Amino acid sequence: MNNGRRKLIEIVITMLSALLDVYEQRDKTYMIEVISQAISKVSAIYGDEEDSYNNIPENLQGSERAYAMEEALDNLEEASLALEDALCILEMDEGDIEDAMDNVFGAIECLNGATA
Repeated sequence: MNNGRRKLIEIVITMLSALLDVYEQRDKTYMIEVISQAISKVSAIYGDEEDSYNNIPENLQGSERAYAMEEALDNLEEASLALEDALCILEMDEGDIEDAMDNVFGAIECLNGATA
């Protein structure tokens, strides 16, 4: 993963971490907006990383770099799924904010793993 994508992931992590500030206010609308933006950014990062992975020369496809890229892609996919679950929970009338935040925290962990 290149430095530009790492920076973008850091921005997404910062966005998601800021949800802790509004967590106490129970502002579902704002949380939905932030999570939706995060999903969009993670999707774009995933696409860029996947393009890079698919363009690895054949002689490097079994390398540590290729393995690290696969791991990053897996982590990005898991983060995206966790964020989508959080979004679904918040969009339900009786959605539990605590459950949504558990998914957000899981996404943050996955995003941190993607930059390792």
